Amino acid sequence: YNAAITPYVFRKTGYTVSDWAQADGTALPVAMPARHLSVYATTTPITYTITYTLNGGTNAAGNPDSYTVESEDITLAAPVKTGYTFHGWKSGSDTEMAPVITKGSTGDKSYEAEFPYGEICGGRQGDLQRNRCLRHRGLDGACAH
Repeated sequence: YNAAITPYVFRKTGYTVSDWAQADGTALPVAMPARHLSVYATTTPITYTITYTLNGGTNAAGNPDSYTVESEDITLAAPVKTGYTFHGWKSGSDTEMAPVITKGSTGDKSYEAEFPYGEICGGRQGDLQRNRCLRHRGLDGACAH
């Protein structure tokens, strides 16, 4: 009785405690009253960052820059790079065409766009080897075969 009130260190994955209040919604008293006291924590979802390395491409308009534990599933759309073919989003050692950040996920995310085969010169689709990154460019910057 009459001791200072120190709320319990409350942890809920993906949330931070934004406030403590009594069960009736009023603020906590400074000192413990001479009665039973019920309190609750008001939590706020933590906003996590999604970072994209686009390697010269342009991100899809619907790909978000952030999410919370409460966000619905997020399926990343493919970025575009003129003349290049997108081959997936790399995150860590995994590469996926359309990775999903599922509802309930936590933590910052980082994705790198992979365009490994490079530019298709002059729109040619013949010899696959010619269209891979093993080609070289001429002095004028044009594709050389």
